[in-house]
Amino acid sequence: MVRRIRLFGEDILRQRAKPVKAIDASVRRLIDDLVETMEDAEGLGLAATQIGVAKRVFVARDGDQILAFVNPTIVARHGREVGLEGCLSLPGLQGNVPRAKEITIRALDRAGRTISHTFTGLAARCCQHEYDHLNGVMYVDHTKDLFWLEAAAERVDLPEDDETSDHWVDEGGQSIQIVRVPTDIREITDYYAELIADLDLDAAGEHLLAEDDGTAPATDEVTEDISG
Repeated sequence: MVRRIRLFGEDILRQRAKPVKAIDASVRRLIDDLVETMEDAEGLGLAATQIGVAKRVFVARDGDQILAFVNPTIVARHGREVGLEGCLSLPGLQGNVPRAKEITIRALDRAGRTISHTFTGLAARCCQHEYDHLNGVMYVDHTKDLFWLEAAAERVDLPEDDETSDHWVDEGGQSIQIVRVPTDIREITDYYAELIADLDLDAAGEHLLAEDDGTAPATDEVTEDISG
């Protein structure tokens, strides 16, 4: 099932997730939901806290396969490099973030077996990013080099090797230019606070409409039970 991805500023993203006590059907269903939600959002990884569940579980893509990690621990880190990151909980934003070049991570898989993987490159960066989420940490905590991705109002002539712009092709086949607009944590905080407020208003309106037609649920649960 595709779940709603929480946005920067929602409390659960700053919670330290709790260890999973036993891998049962509910945990395997959580893993399935993480995979489905990640693929629907075209992401590279997703942590349970990002869909409102404070359990130590995340999924990440490694090439053509998607791996699940339950109660993960990074047991080794080697090297250092700065690379570009985004986050499904911070849509429209990117930043240059320092990370270890190589990591070894130990966890349980969906069958409860102990696994150990060593990653480099993008997979290593993705796993560190998702592991941070389980500790209530986000990539904006590691860098001030942050910027919005915005469509240019008009073409901007930049040198071919300038990394402040990229080109995408929209659904109509028209080439558009995406520019990187520097920002700071205060502007970021204000922007997502407005998005969250709009979500709350939309949810309240839907609930009132449901009450009018008699389909409102008995309870309006916001986040999942985090026990276990």
